[in-house]
Amino acid sequence: MPRLRRARTPEEALAVPPDKPLIVEVDGVDPADDQPQLQTGGTPPPPERTPPPAPPPEPEDDEAPESPLQKQIEAMRQAEELQKRELARLQAENSRLQQQHSTLTRDKEQAEYDSVVNALGGAQEAADRAQADFQAAYEAGDGRAVADAQRRLSTATARLIQLEDYKTTMDERREAAKTAPPPANDVHARIDQVPNLSGRSRDWLHQHPDVMTDPRKNARITAAHLDAIDAGHAQDSDGYFQFIEEKLGYRQSEPPPAPAPAPQPEPRRSPPVSAPVSRDAPNLTTGRPQKRNIELSAEQREHARIAGVDDFTYAKNLQELDRRKKLGMYPDR
Repeated sequence: MPRLRRARTPEEALAVPPDKPLIVEVDGVDPADDQPQLQTGGTPPPPERTPPPAPPPEPEDDEAPESPLQKQIEAMRQAEELQKRELARLQAENSRLQQQHSTLTRDKEQAEYDSVVNALGGAQEAADRAQADFQAAYEAGDGRAVADAQRRLSTATARLIQLEDYKTTMDERREAAKTAPPPANDVHARIDQVPNLSGRSRDWLHQHPDVMTDPRKNARITAAHLDAIDAGHAQDSDGYFQFIEEKLGYRQSEPPPAPAPAPQPEPRRSPPVSAPVSRDAPNLTTGRPQKRNIELSAEQREHARIAGVDDFTYAKNLQELDRRKKLGMYPDR
């Protein structure tokens, strides 16, 4: 008896003449599987999975009553917004007053400087006139006029020296003001002007004035305050300030406790398997035979061509039909 050809793929099955019987090697099937797997060609589709039931719909937000904590948080947010607006208003007013003060000071200094320059010109003119009168009286031999002119010359000269020294001082002060950095705002004065602050919060700001000058920390302080309240810390409590200082980086947060060691998983044991029906080695995970040989006669191969499928698909369908019969899906009539 001639030895039958064996095919492991549809391509190998096509290489066998259609009028010859054939052994097709397909995956083993467990009769306990009750999902139908009949095929009309190609690779068998994966079994469909029933989707899990949808979770019940959550209640609408507007139907849920607002909790007292949410009301407290909302009230705090509104108070923070009012404080921010009031702080911005005070800062703008302080800037306006400083600008006004600088303008008045500059105008006053300019007027004083102009007055000194004018006085200096008058003193120089008086000294020149006394010098001329002294020269004329001396040439005329008028002793009284000489004494009067000399007295006026001495007074004008002393006045001239005094005004020149004062002008020099003012010039140096004005040059120094041009190169000096602009005066910085008094941060602590600004902190004292913030309304609705408790004494402890105001003292904390005085200890950390960079919260007022650093834009990033100033923007984060409100969020840190709300997070501290959400975490259950009462405002102005020790835990409240510790939470905020950790958020802003003033102190390191305490490390969490070390987790308990996870229990070691038990070694996985392979399920016991019975002796396979076929001569192929079973799969150690499922216990099923890895391959199964199905013999197709020349007549069956002709039926496959009439059905429009290849030998490999026809053999799998025969295997599936046999599995269903074993499950009792096609009882004998």
